[in-house]
Amino acid sequence: MRPTLGSEVLEEATAILGPGPVSWAVEWSARALEAVVRQEAERTELPVLAIRRAAEALLLEILARLGGHDFQPGVADNYRQIAASAAEQAVSFETVVHSIRDCQRMWLEQLLSRVRTSLAAEALAALTLTVAEVTDIAITRIVGAYLAEQDRLAQGRAARQRSTVQAVLERRPVGTDRIEGDLGLTLADHHIGAVLWRPGGATGARLSRFAAQLAGRVPGAMLLTVAADGEYLWAWLSRVQRPSAREWQDLVSVRPGLEGTRVALGPPASGIDGFRRTHLQALDAARVAQARPGSDDVIDWRAISLLATAHPDSERVRWFVEETLGPLAARDRAAAEHRATLLSYLQSSQSLVRTAEEQHVHRNTVVYRLRRIEELLPMPLADHRLQIHLALQLADGYDVLLE
Repeated sequence: MRPTLGSEVLEEATAILGPGPVSWAVEWSARALEAVVRQEAERTELPVLAIRRAAEALLLEILARLGGHDFQPGVADNYRQIAASAAEQAVSFETVVHSIRDCQRMWLEQLLSRVRTSLAAEALAALTLTVAEVTDIAITRIVGAYLAEQDRLAQGRAARQRSTVQAVLERRPVGTDRIEGDLGLTLADHHIGAVLWRPGGATGARLSRFAAQLAGRVPGAMLLTVAADGEYLWAWLSRVQRPSAREWQDLVSVRPGLEGTRVALGPPASGIDGFRRTHLQALDAARVAQARPGSDDVIDWRAISLLATAHPDSERVRWFVEETLGPLAARDRAAAEHRATLLSYLQSSQSLVRTAEEQHVHRNTVVYRLRRIEELLPMPLADHRLQIHLALQLADGYDVLLE
């Protein structure tokens, strides 16, 4: 059986242990590799040489420790190779640890079978402890390397996902296979865009948990999250079937566990254009929600679509409101009363009765107010009904009233 460690390491080990123990370590490191291959080779592509070298080094260190020597072959690179291979193939570190523990048991049995009859109970216990201690140190190093590699891969994956998402949003040419591979979803599915944030900042982990909570309301949905600039998390909930009305109601009724956390939802849409559209609509809904601090925790774009579609520049919105409403854009009680009455009148299909009920006043009061409103408006209501209706919603929605 040919050794895999370097000649200098083997020469030093032979000088300390003798050729027999070194040959034994080489043999049983190879047998350990065979056991790992039998168990894992069908599921993963194993870094065979790195495993063999690490096993040889472990056994030589164990034998040296048992003989009272401090001998630690430098195999940190092999540990990193083992960890990187497992992390890249999404093999859990529990599986890696389990394989190492299996080797530990195999080696311990072989050692005990050789010395059980010649050593006292106390010495046998010390042997068992030494094997465990050396193996535990190796496991600690491999798991540390594994977690570091996982972090590196996650950061790379997150950066790649964000780059791909940005390309889709900017309509840059990207192949479907690459998009689906990077994002882990099927573009042809129906997508719900979500923008999550918490004023003052919530940790990414908290926002991610809330995103997972949202996905749980849409059975079978795949969840994609992308960290955005500042305090925002972008998310997409994707599945083959379009969400039913009941599922949508369940979704918008979710309440975040952390007070102050908010989410804006874009309506479901399918395909690559839908992926982009629902996200941009969610962004628009978030923009409106930020201008209205008292609005709900969960903001449905469809409930504020008119405000969300309006120009995002609040200064331009203020100009529009001022030009359209004139004195009705003032921030006083009388103007607010007139705006509420006119908005109710327009939204009730110009029903005096329904307007009076909604405003809790007599019908004649509504008639009087409407006459006064017509006098105050800079333009005739009959000729500019849509423009005035929009200005009324923007006035309070964007808080752009005159001081």
